[in-house]
Parts: sequence; structure tokens; C-alpha cells
Amino acid sequence: MDAIIIVENDVEMLQLLADGVEPLGYRVIQAANAYEAFERMEGRTVALAITDLHMPGGGLNFLTLLRHQLPTTPIIVLTGFGDYRIREEVLKRGATVYFEKPVRLRDLRAAIDELLTTQQTGQA
Repeated sequence: MDAIIIVENDVEMLQLLADGVEPLGYRVIQAANAYEAFERMEGRTVALAITDLHMPGGGLNFLTLLRHQLPTTPIIVLTGFGDYRIREEVLKRGATVYFEKPVRLRDLRAAIDELLTTQQTGQA
């Protein structure tokens, strides 16, 4: 079964996101930081990644490394510290979707559903 990885250093937010994504039918891998994310992805098929931008080991460099590790996997970036410049840079570095926190779970689920449906049908 493909997995969705959620990388978020705020424990409560991580659990909220995991609880919101699990009903979509994917196995959820939780990671509290960038280092844990790479460790937990090893040997697994990741269908989609959701990551906070500001966390230990995170940031734009993490996003670049994540895109390198998952070249065709959709990546959703969440941040509470964004502006239009951050949004542009995040998308340039390989994020598929960008949300500023707080994000509504229904909007996040809709984005996930659209990304994974597009990916499964082979559309760009």
C-alpha cells in the first residue's frame, strides 16, 4: 500500500493532519523533522508528501532534497511563515501545492485527492 508522509514538528498539528488524511485510505507515515522523514521513507513507496517548511532540518534545502528523493511525487508544503516570495521559491524548488497555515482539512483533502487522482490517471 502506498503511503502519505507527513513531516511536521508540532506534535498536535502532526496528529491533526494524520487524522485528517487517514480516512483517504492511505497508510500515513509521520515524521517530526526532516531527518526522521528520510529515515522513515527508506524502502517505502510514497504517493504524496506533506511537509511543514519551518522545522528542524527543514526549509528550502529540505524541500530541494525531498524533491530529489521523490522526483515525481506530489509535495504539499504548509507554512505559517509565508508570503508571496516564499510561495514562489517553494514552488520553484519543487512543491506541487503551497498552503499557508491554518489550512482547512477539507481544502487539504481536496488537494490530496486531486493530486493522487491525477497521478494515478497519468495526467500532468
